[in-house]
Amino acid sequence: MWVREYINADSLGAYPKALTVDDSGNVYITGNCSKPNYISVFGTVKYNTNGIFQWERFFNGTANFGAIPYSITTDKNGNSYITGTTVDSGNIRPITTIKYDSSGNQKWIKKYFFQNNSYREGLKVQVDKNNYIYVGGNGKDEANTEYKFILIKYDTGGTEKWVRTYGCTSGYNPSAYLKDLTIDNYNNILVTGLSDSSQMGWDFTTLKYNSNGDWLWIKRYKKSFNSSDDVNAITVDRFNNVYVTGGTDNNTPWYQYLTVKYSQEGNFNWAMTYSDNNPYYYNHEAIKVKTDSAGNIYVTGNSDGIGTGLDIATIKYSGPSGIGSISNEIPAEYKLYQNYPNPFNNTTKIKYQIKSGVRNQESEVKIIVYDILGKEISSPVDRKQNSGIYEVMFDGSNLSTGIYFYRFIIDGIIIDNKKLVFVK
Repeated sequence: MWVREYINADSLGAYPKALTVDDSGNVYITGNCSKPNYISVFGTVKYNTNGIFQWERFFNGTANFGAIPYSITTDKNGNSYITGTTVDSGNIRPITTIKYDSSGNQKWIKKYFFQNNSYREGLKVQVDKNNYIYVGGNGKDEANTEYKFILIKYDTGGTEKWVRTYGCTSGYNPSAYLKDLTIDNYNNILVTGLSDSSQMGWDFTTLKYNSNGDWLWIKRYKKSFNSSDDVNAITVDRFNNVYVTGGTDNNTPWYQYLTVKYSQEGNFNWAMTYSDNNPYYYNHEAIKVKTDSAGNIYVTGNSDGIGTGLDIATIKYSGPSGIGSISNEIPAEYKLYQNYPNPFNNTTKIKYQIKSGVRNQESEVKIIVYDILGKEISSPVDRKQNSGIYEVMFDGSNLSTGIYFYRFIIDGIIIDNKKLVFVK
């Protein structure tokens, strides 16, 4: 369609960091530009859907010591928001967020200073359906030793509504680094990053907050004992299931893709790895994860190919929980079947049927797996479904040998419970 190269007459170099497209198809790019007398500045450029240049805007820290943007987004009114790090006088580095209107007029600049003169960086900015702005980043604590997640909410006028932080209190390296942020269909905010709370290496750490800033859940995932797991991205599907992706060494000399799925309640569903079946090349790390309207999951990143060097590898996983319809029959009753095989090792199939609802409406269907103490450990089914007979593959590879139970719930009513036995 078109290609555009951006060159600014006063710029000594331009380095793009992020790109977004608004509802009208306008394209916004932000990055750091080297300008005379400055180390770097925020540089933001807008093109219309036909690639015609609209405007450019620059911003540097108040002391002209430098500024680097990391993320950009837009709202439904065509306003754009950029967040990053600026260097102010005294080498103070706040999380700096800027709002421009659709014509490029600067509406406000907000700086967040976390605990005295500590280091801070704004890494992600997102806008919810009500035009509230959420900024995610990192900051060192007051002692200037350990990092913490920072999540800030602003209203459309730039008023700070609340701030939430998260950091570890134990571990060999009790820091926490936020890497990505997303918003689900109910305006809940999900952030993901790294933390070491168990002295066993970095974990995938994912937190969910509601729009009031209330903490709903936190989940940590480690591929194996003492493995180093490095998360990079998070997304949600239309059912509000959560997907995080990155890399893991899995206690080996090489790195591989690692993608984890949780239900909207935070129940672990599954974890998938990818390494090109090539253990002698160790650079495999997922960078982004997205879903489509059918719930299929797409993961892309860097992968060392055999004899081809560093490639881009993209994977497609099938829709929610591997659920499949196995019959066109319309059942007369709700029914949960015994899993097969049972006992099982790693995976087993769970079959269930849903009768026709009132006016053929979809039912809220859940299958939840519990341990023998009644603790929820996974939710292989958590979605709306029409009447029919279905089968889901349950992955229990992360379980310990023992007896577990699974519960079938329709529209909040418990239909049946059954026992499954996992043997490692």
